[in-house]
Amino acid sequence: MSTDRYIALVPSANSDKTKFIAWLNATLGPLDSIYELLKTMYTYFDIDVAVGNQLDIIGEWVGVSRTLNFQPVSGPAIMTDAVYRNVIKVKISSNAWDGTNETYVPLWNLALPGIPIIYTDNQDMSISIVTLTLPDPYTTELIQNGYYAIKPQAINLNFAAVPLLFAYDAASLSPTEYGGYDNGYYL
Repeated sequence: MSTDRYIALVPSANSDKTKFIAWLNATLGPLDSIYELLKTMYTYFDIDVAVGNQLDIIGEWVGVSRTLNFQPVSGPAIMTDAVYRNVIKVKISSNAWDGTNETYVPLWNLALPGIPIIYTDNQDMSISIVTLTLPDPYTTELIQNGYYAIKPQAINLNFAAVPLLFAYDAASLSPTEYGGYDNGYYL
């Protein structure tokens, strides 16, 4: 939107009145600035491109703070934009999740791609998650402290990370998921 578009609509009887045209420009100018801002406002709070304070505001809306409520051993106590963005997305996904066992693993794969899991509903108000790869220590601490906890309210989350699962015939199975006596882990 430009004020020129509206100035062109002024009838010919008033188009030569310089004070009237100046008044229209003075009145429409701020409205034009507001309109241009509103056209792009959604981009300032798009979770995929937001940074810094914009992400903090999104996190406040969602209910996740950038400052951790524990002192991590392997990383900063204030999350970087990339980590914070992922934690916010996990919280949004968790809030929108229907709570069924069938949709848990796909939801996890969206939240933490590249970290495959074995998910078990223990039917005693707890769930167990075993990652089949070792996440980096910072991510592991975030999982253990509930920042990547995709779970219903009042459900206990048991978490374990193992590099390889034990299998008797590990040589014929996937070497990235299963190991024999020397390097496989029992669950």
